[in-house]
Amino acid sequence: MNNVPLLLQQAEAAARQGQDNVARRLFKAALHHDPTNDQALLWLVYLAEDGQASLTCLAQFLDAHPHHPEARAAIRWARQRVPTSKPQQTLLPQQKATSVSHRSPRLFWGLALLVLLIGMGITWQVGRTPTASGQANSPTTAPRLAAPTRNAPPITAEPPAPLRFLMEVVRAAITLPTPTPTPSPTATPHSAWAPVLGEPQSRNLSCESRSAADLAAHWGVMVDELEFLNALGRSDNPHKGFVGDVDSPPGSLPPDGYGVYAEPVAATLRDYGLDAHPVYNLGPDGLRAELLTGRPVLVWATYGMQPQEPVEWVSSDGQVSTVLAFMHTFIVTGFDQEGFFILDAYDATMQYYPDNTFLTVWNSFDQMAVTVAGPLSAADSAGNE
Repeated sequence: MNNVPLLLQQAEAAARQGQDNVARRLFKAALHHDPTNDQALLWLVYLAEDGQASLTCLAQFLDAHPHHPEARAAIRWARQRVPTSKPQQTLLPQQKATSVSHRSPRLFWGLALLVLLIGMGITWQVGRTPTASGQANSPTTAPRLAAPTRNAPPITAEPPAPLRFLMEVVRAAITLPTPTPTPSPTATPHSAWAPVLGEPQSRNLSCESRSAADLAAHWGVMVDELEFLNALGRSDNPHKGFVGDVDSPPGSLPPDGYGVYAEPVAATLRDYGLDAHPVYNLGPDGLRAELLTGRPVLVWATYGMQPQEPVEWVSSDGQVSTVLAFMHTFIVTGFDQEGFFILDAYDATMQYYPDNTFLTVWNSFDQMAVTVAGPLSAADSAGNE
């Protein structure tokens, strides 16, 4: 599936609404799929965090599109953002020669010590080896030394202390430090994108139906929001059907008006031919795993990710459910190293929330979600009837 046009559309909308951080992430996501896309590169020149970042994006843009009609304007913009600074000094040839000469004494003394060490070693070895004249002047009764055999052990006598000292000095002068190998980082996925186009919800509390319809459209199944709402059924238990009046004011609680939870939404999506499942305690890792396979996820949180006080609601069947004022649904469409990209059912805008902000509210709903693996197979569809 080509996600670039959708990413560009959402990124440009975010940029025009002043959501620069979201726009930058979405344009970079588009470049992940199309590294030379002129629209994404040009926008990033203007949206970059600072002048240096603008220049980096400009270089990529000009490299891929040197004759683009917007090139001159982009160059002017990038120049305006870069502060003037002194040019970096370059060493002249005379200065380079002087710099090298500062290292010459150390090299000279190192070589001198090396020559001295070799000379002392030769002298020490010669002093230990019997000479021919010495053997001639020795008593005739002295035993003849046996010729060394191939397997004779090598001489291991230590050199004198002064010579050992000089050896250590020279070794330190001429031995280069051994570089410590840097361990290779483990390659792990740090971002994913599964963008979804959406429309604003049409009723005060119809966010679940709107999110479900947008999620179904992502998989090629067109569903009307209000038709989906009617198919959910009614109940005073949000785990079994829609609770209350869909036109109640936002923030209402059962029994007046509330909404519906994952089980009826997943069941209705299955009726429309999608392999949907209600999930609790999905966790951030499970959420990322779904996104890494290209599957957006419907989640429950609150309007604006504002924490609310949980309330226990006992429905007529005796089941106790946790409900929160301003309960709301979103579709999680992507993530990076710092947070999640989320499509808001209220106004169909793409939003970005840091990990802690999103997880704090999502945890209040036991990390409730609906996952969709794709269209149901023919066998599954028959068994679902």
